[in-house]
Amino acid sequence: MSQIAKDVCTFLRWAAEPEHDHRKRMGLKMLLLSGLLVPLLYYLKRHKWSVLKSRKMIYRPPQVTPGGAPPEFPAPQNRGRG
Repeated sequence: MSQIAKDVCTFLRWAAEPEHDHRKRMGLKMLLLSGLLVPLLYYLKRHKWSVLKSRKMIYRPPQVTPGGAPPEFPAPQNRGRG
């Protein structure tokens, strides 16, 4: 008797959601596609950014001239305004 009740419940659930099989198939396709794309994208990201991440950056402060101002920032000039 319990097997009949279980079968009836299974049938009613299947009848209530006719798109369940389609959703299940699409979900499986998405998992397979994601399983292929995620490692590929991870590899491409590592390959592209490895050049920048392995670059050695050295800070060289600007050279100060004897006048006091760095050469790329000239001293302001008074143009006759007040």
